[in-house]
Amino acid sequence: LSLFMSGEVSAEAPRSVQSQELLAQQGRGPHRRPPGKRPQRNANAQGERVRVQVLLVHATTGEPFMDADLNRWSRHLKHLRYDSFRLLERRRASLFPDHGRDFEILGDRSIKVSLLSKNPKRARLRVQMYRRDQKLVDTTVTVNRNGTFIMAGPSHKGGILVMPITASY
Repeated sequence: LSLFMSGEVSAEAPRSVQSQELLAQQGRGPHRRPPGKRPQRNANAQGERVRVQVLLVHATTGEPFMDADLNRWSRHLKHLRYDSFRLLERRRASLFPDHGRDFEILGDRSIKVSLLSKNPKRARLRVQMYRRDQKLVDTTVTVNRNGTFIMAGPSHKGGILVMPITASY
């Protein structure tokens, strides 16, 4: 049995489950979500998830420059002995405990970021950098919730690569 109704529902009409569902579908009923609110799918998995953003920044000396997308980190980048910072790439991934994600940088190099654990205040990340199959860096860091740490990388075109890594949850 299917039911189709158009128009307004009379105030005198009894509100059955079907009429409430129809009102909800029309956006006027008791099941309407507030704008911007979505039901959480797989809430348990999302509770463990950490969103990671890896920026690839080319730092050089010479004419001072700060890419507008890097303003958030400018006061930290200025502590480096470079005065020009250009954003080359931005990569994002969702990590779950004991899982990692590989990001390719400069063709023959890559970094792997893994989520080791998290609590309401901090996340522990393992960061490994490789050149082909050779491991160059293997470190574990604790990052404040929604915080960033900056990892200096290899030399590149008269400067170095700098990688701000942010953990958000």
